[in-house]
Amino acid sequence: MKELLFIKEFIKHFKETGAILPSSRFLARKMIDEITFDKKNVIVELGPGTGVFTKEILKRKGKTDILIVIELNELFFNNLKKELPSDDKNIILINGSASNLSDILNKLKIKKVDYIISGLPFLNFETNERKIIFDEIKKVLNGKFILFQYTKKVKKEIEKYFIIEETKKVPFNIPPANVFVCE
Repeated sequence: MKELLFIKEFIKHFKETGAILPSSRFLARKMIDEITFDKKNVIVELGPGTGVFTKEILKRKGKTDILIVIELNELFFNNLKKELPSDDKNIILINGSASNLSDILNKLKIKKVDYIISGLPFLNFETNERKIIFDEIKKVLNGKFILFQYTKKVKKEIEKYFIIEETKKVPFNIPPANVFVCE
């Protein structure tokens, strides 16, 4: 059923959704493997869609880890609201934009985050919008920025803001994806 929801939102909101199907579990594992869960972390997920990465984080997160999930699409947000555990005060779901990341974190009284996980389709955004989001991430990041993209076309732009530690190809995804691990 999630595939159908995703396809509908892709048709309605191509630029924001960025893919016709949700990410694969292989991509989710590759992304979340980059998080070290042996200490208290503040993790932000940008653009979770149907929550493939979110669920992988929830499988691994400790009781003290804080997970902030920011989704712009109202349908995806409402779907996540139903699915995420409501009794865990360390899971915060926000219906908002990555371009307001520092404001969102300020309201939560969080100054820095350890990990930012992103499924945002940066190539679908205008150059200025990408700049705003990358600037916002840079303001609050005190660790790793882990994102995936379907092409490497945005790599040069990412390198203007972050040091790319590693790039990994994930062939078992539709379409195949590139994971960028940045500092």
